[in-house]
Amino acid sequence: MRRRKSANTRCEDIASTHKGKFLNDHKRLRGGNDGDKEAKCPGNEQPWAIKGSIEQPLWLGAYLSTDAFELQLQVNTPEPETAAFTLAVALRTALSAELGIEVREINFTAQTANGYWSAVVFDQASGGAGYSSQAQALLPKLIQRVRKILACLAKCEKACQQCLLDYQTQHKVKELDRTMTLS
Repeated sequence: MRRRKSANTRCEDIASTHKGKFLNDHKRLRGGNDGDKEAKCPGNEQPWAIKGSIEQPLWLGAYLSTDAFELQLQVNTPEPETAAFTLAVALRTALSAELGIEVREINFTAQTANGYWSAVVFDQASGGAGYSSQAQALLPKLIQRVRKILACLAKCEKACQQCLLDYQTQHKVKELDRTMTLS
């Protein structure tokens, strides 16, 4: 079972990696090298660059409200986080197909509270678009679609472009396992 690092561990990791500075010498947000063979963000050296350190951390945040649907699970698997995350991805795909909308209109996550894991889907639009709030009324149809998604036409081992992988999930391959979630 994977364990999440505590905030203190992450700060120590950042401190050792970046010599105590959070944003100094950070990489470009979108990756790539912009033709100059340099992966480092060109804004690092600008006077307007955001600075922070372990001693004086800088916290950036925002608050937004949107529509969401949470499906609380009783998971009997050694990796409940993976099962919840995989189910959230499949639920997002099923809901977008049922509503006839682009899959990127809905986002997903897995979270735990009081010993239970939840698969959560939520509208990408700030303020909500009303997509995720329709999931409860569509739940029987969504469960059928989720089963088909997890059955995978390509019969992959854990995840592929036929079932769970897309633009939003391409970097989450290690957190997806359709066969475990389906069982």
